[in-house]
Amino acid sequence: MTAGQLDLRGGALKLLEAEFHYNVPSWRPEIRYERTGFRGQLSVTQPSSAPVAGSAENRWVLLLNPEVPLDLTVVLGAGEAELDLGRLSLRSANVKVGAGKVKVEFSETPKKSFDLNIKGGVGEAIVYLPSEIGVIARASGGIGGIEVSNLRKEGGAWVNEAYGKSKVTLRLNVTGGVGSITLVG
Repeated sequence: MTAGQLDLRGGALKLLEAEFHYNVPSWRPEIRYERTGFRGQLSVTQPSSAPVAGSAENRWVLLLNPEVPLDLTVVLGAGEAELDLGRLSLRSANVKVGAGKVKVEFSETPKKSFDLNIKGGVGEAIVYLPSEIGVIARASGGIGGIEVSNLRKEGGAWVNEAYGKSKVTLRLNVTGGVGSITLVG
């Protein structure tokens, strides 16, 4: 998505259930699915990034199937993203936001270990981390600073109380540009 609001979470019965709200016809999202052997690739993209005068609306609500193992990639040029990753069966997740705000949370406890990489440009990244599983977080950049709560510093990373004790581990890497990074354990 080049610009707009993205709400992504688990809860679909099919691979994807989506709602799109936009008022610029050329912003109609394109959905493609390609299958190679036992793997598939689903992509949802905004085809046009031409600037529009006046008040433009572009909001996507994407529900993904929580039973399907996923390697998730989210790219948002400008805007806001709210990602609830707790119900998803993630193998990896990569999130990139150029300008704006990204909020990541876990409404349910992940059942498998995975890597979560978040790269922010101009704006803010807020990550609410699960306490029931081990978390190791690394954060760098962010001229606005890095704020960490309910995690302890261990070497060059922050960890929670469950780190090293649980079978499931979330490995988080957050890099920011001009903006702030907030990690809440």
